[in-house]
Amino acid sequence: MESRNRVNSMALIHSQLYESESLSESESLSEIDMKGFINKLLVQLFQSYPVSDPPRHLPAPEIR
Repeated sequence: MESRNRVNSMALIHSQLYESESLSESESLSEIDMKGFINKLLVQLFQSYPVSDPPRHLPAPEIR
């Protein structure tokens, strides 16, 4: 399970690097939306592990 979560985390970063349509190619490969990444990562982790009441939203500042 832990190895799968690591691979999923890397895949999530990869998809965020390449899916940014609003940035040019060089910009999209040099930065990711950390707030979005962290929120998506937490959703994946909460789905992987038994958590009785996962938070719906975690406040995070915009980090690029």
